[in-house]
Amino acid sequence: MRAMLVTTLLSATLLASVATATSAFADCTSSTTLGVMGKYIYQDPALLVSTGPVAKDIFAVTCGKLTVDVLPFTGLNTKGAYGHRGQQDEIDGEMTFKDRLSTPIGKFDYQLYAGYDALDLGDGLGSSRGDYVQLAFQASKPIQVGAGWSVAPFGRLIQNIAVGDQHDHTWVRFGADIGGPLPFSLPIVGRLNFNVQAAHTLELNQQHLPHPQVNRGEVDLTTETWHGFSFTVGAQYTQFTGDPVPIGSVTYVRHF
Repeated sequence: MRAMLVTTLLSATLLASVATATSAFADCTSSTTLGVMGKYIYQDPALLVSTGPVAKDIFAVTCGKLTVDVLPFTGLNTKGAYGHRGQQDEIDGEMTFKDRLSTPIGKFDYQLYAGYDALDLGDGLGSSRGDYVQLAFQASKPIQVGAGWSVAPFGRLIQNIAVGDQHDHTWVRFGADIGGPLPFSLPIVGRLNFNVQAAHTLELNQQHLPHPQVNRGEVDLTTETWHGFSFTVGAQYTQFTGDPVPIGSVTYVRHF
């Protein structure tokens, strides 16, 4: 069953990418995000990766419905050579295809995702012992509630496939995204967009994890884009891991 799920998700992702390749490059952007988190928590299993601040940067290219990005994580209060300091140093590669599907009961947004997470479990990032391939499918139903605001209930199926000697995991995450513009503007920064996500994650294997069920959430405020730049501040909440974690980032987007 798991092999069938993995094969289906991967095949669907690759087919979607190929099907849109010819038209996707008509509208492309590149984006660079420089971000920082008060500490690094792997939210789905509620695992504390680093108790100190961690930089989370994103370098992405989006063409039409397809996005490819690289995410390096860097521990900011850890000494030593990068990639040999533990799990706070991480490099992920991702590919996401997003589209909207019309059905007799309305329109649904869906995502197909494939990624590779390179982790250091003591042997350095050059070793694949702690690495994972991650495949995911997400569907959501956006509901407009007026004045630019929307509520989008969603469900996400996630398959983590261990490359080395770790365990495979299958998660189901369901929840809702709520977002829209605040009805006022501030000096210098202008209008702000408010976003919040509340979700519950269930690990279907029910093994090898201390918390097979985890509540998680995130809330943030993002400025309007100014000459390609936007700024975000917010916080993440993960059950079993203590206080909410502050997050912040600056993003620059360029069309080409």
